[in-house]
Amino acid sequence: MKISKPFGTWSSDITAKTASKALIELSDIQSFDGNLYWIEYRPHENGRSVIVTMDKFGAISDMFSSPYSHGSKVHEYGGIAYTVLGDYLYFVNSSDQRIYSSDLSNPSGDPKPFTPKNKLRYADLIPDKKHNRIITVCEDHSNPRSIKNFIAGLNLEGSLKINPLITGSDFYAYPRLNKECSKICWIQWNHPDMPWDKTELWSGNNEQNISSKTCIVGKTTSESITQPCWSSNNEIIYISDTSGWWNLYRVNNHHSQQIFDVERDCADPFWQFGMKNFCVDESGFIGYTEIFNAEGTLLVATKSKAAPETVNTKHTVLKSLCIHAGKIILIGSGPLMAQEIFCVDSNLAVKKIYQPNQIKINTGDISIGKSVFFPALNKDKIHAFFYAPKNRKVCGHISELPPAIFLCHGGPTSSAKNNLNFKIQFWTNRGFAVIDLNYRGSSGFGKHYREKLYGKWGEYDIQDIQAAAEYFSRQQMIDKDRCIIRGSSAGGYTVLSALTKLTLFKTGACLYGIGDLQKLATDTHKFESKYLDTLIGDPLNQQETYQQRSPVNHIDEINCPVIFLQGLKDKVVPPSQSQSMVDKLIRKNIAVEYVTFKDEGHGFKKPKNIEDALNRELLFYLNVLSLNQQ
Repeated sequence: MKISKPFGTWSSDITAKTASKALIELSDIQSFDGNLYWIEYRPHENGRSVIVTMDKFGAISDMFSSPYSHGSKVHEYGGIAYTVLGDYLYFVNSSDQRIYSSDLSNPSGDPKPFTPKNKLRYADLIPDKKHNRIITVCEDHSNPRSIKNFIAGLNLEGSLKINPLITGSDFYAYPRLNKECSKICWIQWNHPDMPWDKTELWSGNNEQNISSKTCIVGKTTSESITQPCWSSNNEIIYISDTSGWWNLYRVNNHHSQQIFDVERDCADPFWQFGMKNFCVDESGFIGYTEIFNAEGTLLVATKSKAAPETVNTKHTVLKSLCIHAGKIILIGSGPLMAQEIFCVDSNLAVKKIYQPNQIKINTGDISIGKSVFFPALNKDKIHAFFYAPKNRKVCGHISELPPAIFLCHGGPTSSAKNNLNFKIQFWTNRGFAVIDLNYRGSSGFGKHYREKLYGKWGEYDIQDIQAAAEYFSRQQMIDKDRCIIRGSSAGGYTVLSALTKLTLFKTGACLYGIGDLQKLATDTHKFESKYLDTLIGDPLNQQETYQQRSPVNHIDEINCPVIFLQGLKDKVVPPSQSQSMVDKLIRKNIAVEYVTFKDEGHGFKKPKNIEDALNRELLFYLNVLSLNQQ
């Protein structure tokens, strides 16, 4: 029989250590010469990312040992940065951003530096067998005031030469070669656009220097093109949102054709290199994802079937699709399932291949996010996942409603998803309700919904939070008098903005968030340096708007305690953003706690820091709500 205790005070087996252990992240699956490769991010190894391989016989092994770690800093967020050519694995080492080579015939040997020490960063490496070189996206930081991005070739014969192949645009991604390595395609875009706003699809002849370069799609249209690749008959398959949804297209001889017309997004926004939401094999076997109400589904199409078929899996988040040995290989997770690598054959049979998170889960302790739509103030429908408090040993008092934590995702062009997340279960298992918001501007609901936040950041997201609080309190699902708001990065800005405009929150947590928009516009990295032009407006012509929407200028409106958590190596949102807010709140005599980590950047990767951050945050909430007194 369950014992009854006040919400928020429940004892829990889901500790901060449990949450940090469960953060093993899989990404970037690739197939080379019959072997499968992927990236495995391991918090328990101080945030090291390891390239792991599975050979033809199913044996799994690491490709290198500590201190080597896969990790690119191109765009600061990086992404895929490894490839295989001949007998060598090439990868970017996170500590020095150099490319290293590892001899596949000598797995016990240490990787060797391949590129020299310089100010270049590399991402999205692909093998060019025809010219015995690696093609990669480069970012040159030689001049911090004028960072250059380009696609380069790294010759393997003779002395290394870094040869710029494609230049002139602000950004590049997805250089991809056809099977014969005779043709290349890529996407490119320029400021002030972000890759989910407008990109161009280009192709050219893959010679020693790229020739006959042509823009195929996107030159005269405002569409987001992403994830291009070549089919076996030299068609380019890609994803575009020209219909209002990210759907699959093919182009041949400059004629573009939509493959599947669905009112669902078949891709996630480009935040990191190598994101892959579909795959195609030589026979035309296509696997792709559809996202509906922030939940993913896997579909498969073959030439013998008139329409795509849905694959029956329990996953709601799917990524990194790859063809290997005639099967679709991908990464999936679900509400009761940690990340795993699994495969789907031509008969749609599903088989698990690998799952590193071996944390024992008692389903009686796991709260599953319920998909809910509620009306915004202007009658738009807004989405959220609602997680009710859940604990197999404890229940709340029948006379009270649970305190609620409102989560604001980052981006803001990103989304909340409902796969198993122990950082949420940490709260629900203690008796807190959690509302994970997909406010206007979130991805996964089509282009129109994604663009609703343009020019309105700091307004519509706050309105949607207020509407959510009113809706869930009317439904008697939360205690409106005990609301907490929490967010990181761009979500941290939404937290601080909400605290200056709304009085319904008792406290808030800002993790490496934004307080001063004007300062951020001049003090962030190149990739996002014009992002605010779309979300807010031109900072030169709309200075008043920037001032009005910067929480740092409205400290007098914040009247509740706030906890700030910040990595001191953060290059995306510099620590000065948090420090400025903290200093002003202290002068106002508002209870504030400032937790810093000198060895962290944008996001916390080391277990001790992840655990410390969660525990400090919990204690802060308990003190503010006087729950530790019960």
